[in-house]
Amino acid sequence: NTEVKYTITSKNIKDLTEEEIKDILGLSLNDKTVTYNGKEQSLTISGTIKEGISVNYNGTNVGTNVGTYPVTAILTGTGNYEGTTTLTATLKINKALISLRAENKEITYGDSSKELTYTITSGEKFGNDDLNVVLTREDATNNNAGTYVITITATNENYDITLINGTYTIKKAIPNYTIP
Repeated sequence: NTEVKYTITSKNIKDLTEEEIKDILGLSLNDKTVTYNGKEQSLTISGTIKEGISVNYNGTNVGTNVGTYPVTAILTGTGNYEGTTTLTATLKINKALISLRAENKEITYGDSSKELTYTITSGEKFGNDDLNVVLTREDATNNNAGTYVITITATNENYDITLINGTYTIKKAIPNYTIP
C-alpha cells in the first residue's frame, strides 16, 4: 500500500481535477436518481465548503418533474484560494408507479345508471396532480341486462400507470305483478 499525500504549493483551484477537489478540498457533486414524488429535488455540493470558496450553479440544480437534469457547480476561489473550477453531475427523476382500477358497478334493469368511479390500488398520487382519468362503459346507450366492460384510461408524464378495467352489470329485473 502506497500512501499518497498532496502538497499544495499553489492554491489555484482551477488547476485541480474533480478527483483532487474531492481529495484535497473534501467537496464532490454526485449523480442522484430519485422517483417522482411531487416535490422539488436537488443536487448540491457534498462536504464542507472552505472559507474563501463560493459555489454557484450554472442554470439549475433542481427539478420536480420526471426527466434528466444536468447540474454544473461553479467553485470560485477568493482570499486564500484563487481561480474557478466546475463540478458536474446529473439529477434524474424517474416516473412514480401507480395502479388504477375501474370500480365494478351493478344495477337492476330499470334502475338509474351509476356514476363510473375508480380507485388507486397501488402507488400514490401526489398533490394536485391530474391523472387525466377517463372512464367509459361499453355500449353505454344500451341499458339491457348484461355485463359491459368499464374501460379506464389515464395519462400523466410523471407516472407509469397500470390500468385495470372493471365491469358494469345490469341484472334482469324481477317482474312485480299484482293479481286482482
